[in-house]
Amino acid sequence: MTTSSLLNGHASAFTSFRAGRPRNEQSHQAILDACLQLLVEVGYDKMSIERIATLAKVGKATIYRYWTNKAEVVVEAVLHLSDTCHKPDESDFLTGNLRENMIEAVNELCSAIVNTDGAIVSGLVRAMQVDTQLALLVKKNVIEVSMQPITKVIEHGIAKKDISDKIDFQFIYSIILSTIFTRQIITGESLDREFTTYLVDYIVLPLIAYHTDAIKDVTTKK
Repeated sequence: MTTSSLLNGHASAFTSFRAGRPRNEQSHQAILDACLQLLVEVGYDKMSIERIATLAKVGKATIYRYWTNKAEVVVEAVLHLSDTCHKPDESDFLTGNLRENMIEAVNELCSAIVNTDGAIVSGLVRAMQVDTQLALLVKKNVIEVSMQPITKVIEHGIAKKDISDKIDFQFIYSIILSTIFTRQIITGESLDREFTTYLVDYIVLPLIAYHTDAIKDVTTKK
């Protein structure tokens, strides 16, 4: 999934900050790299536009030409990490029954998280706790986009009447993400397929069934 595709998905909230101005790609990349390095090494609280500029060897004016504050820089830097990741197609996770599709979608999410440095994820989670603007930007431009495969699976299940259209998407998302981040950041265990299968079988599907009372033979129905 490319940065441009992510940005285009939420253009109203995240328009590559000051769109329309030509940019120096080398300086732009240096700024994003410096931002992530500082996020890991000194933390979000101690990060500043001035420190980013110093590490990136650019002027502060260069940064302010494209972003209004450090929260915006952090979000684009995190999005930029997705440039080399596989962009999922619906055919990747809408080929089986509800259980199989959900396992593929959750596995896709875990793969994206694994491909992001754990220290960066940890730093981002801590930063979101102290900066409400950053938390909102991350939610709109990172989390919601990352959860799209799972959203597609749920919508597909609703269309097939496997589950109710009353499902609480946000609740399901929060449970999935909290379980994944607990395993990655706190216990340090692998986000492998065995884990994603367990997560779907023992947490996600039972939650969907409990909250909708409408799953119909999810392991066999096509």
